[in-house]
Amino acid sequence: MEAKRDLQPRPHSPAYTALLRAGPRLKQLQQAHAHLVVIGSHQTRSLLTKLITLALSTGSMSYARKLFLTVPDPDSFLLNSLITFSSKSNFPNDALLFYRRMVLSNLPPSNYSFTSVIKSCADLSALSLGMSVHAHVLAHGYGSDCF
Repeated sequence: MEAKRDLQPRPHSPAYTALLRAGPRLKQLQQAHAHLVVIGSHQTRSLLTKLITLALSTGSMSYARKLFLTVPDPDSFLLNSLITFSSKSNFPNDALLFYRRMVLSNLPPSNYSFTSVIKSCADLSALSLGMSVHAHVLAHGYGSDCF
């Protein structure tokens, strides 16, 4: 167990430092990602989540999507981030795909993800899908939440 814990990067590890130094610049972020692959930390959930959120902050949805496909079991934080960014960045189809993944994985959506998903339905003029999402909003108890 002790050996496994040592494999997990710590907040001040070189892997975290490389990501934070790269910041929201795509080329530097890709270099930091390559470094993570070389040192074997590219499958660590916390680093993947940080890498994806930084990729989103660069505006590169395609790179973030590629990174997301490497995450075996994404959590609700990551999916909510992807849904929100996709909706705000005019990628409504991606927002709906991430929402579908969330629902199929039985992960709890937040009121923010519902707002983004409904916006995406409106952007696509998908009335029946929007009505289904609205039913999901009510089923999760967000019906009286004004967001």
